[in-house]
Amino acid sequence: MLLGIIISAPEARHPGPYLEQWWTFMGVAALVCLTGFALELFVPVVGGVMLTVGGIAALVAAGLGSPPLRAE
Repeated sequence: MLLGIIISAPEARHPGPYLEQWWTFMGVAALVCLTGFALELFVPVVGGVMLTVGGIAALVAAGLGSPPLRAE
């Protein structure tokens, strides 16, 4: 997910069709996933829930916010 955030960084300045702040939303989702991964080592249930929520939020941000393909 972090690699996806880095790869999508050049498109961050373009607002998405349905979610304008899509890249910020995706970055927060990745942070939630990282926190959930670390927390899963100590509290597996809470960490797993955070990983799930972060993953779903990242998918929503990518689906609703990533800029559409430009016709050339």
